[in-house]
Amino acid sequence: SQVIDIRKLLTREKPDVLHSSSNMAGLAAALAAVTSNIKCRTVFTLHGLPFNENRSWFQKLILRIVINFIIF
Repeated sequence: SQVIDIRKLLTREKPDVLHSSSNMAGLAAALAAVTSNIKCRTVFTLHGLPFNENRSWFQKLILRIVINFIIF
């Protein structure tokens, strides 16, 4: 999975900063950073708000939770 691959990369490279630029990559990077022993700053570039798109209320709720996890 992406999270495992990113964790392996973090362990090998030990970066100061981890940057991602899509919603799914941001989630995977955030999960990898939180669950690894490597201390690095994560930066997420948001290219629009997916919960402002035409989606069901449940999808919008889940997306808000995910985006808040990635950002904070």
